[in-house]
Amino acid sequence: RCHKMFALKSYLNKHQESACVRDDDSPPPPEPPAASG
Repeated sequence: RCHKMFALKSYLNKHQESACVRDDDSPPPPEPPAASG
């Protein structure tokens, strides 16, 4: 599941980390807003 994140980690660099740890079967979250933080 983390392997497919390599393409998304472009903007999920910080989310991917949590997604991999959770190993959720659900798809990754949509692009974060410009005011992410």
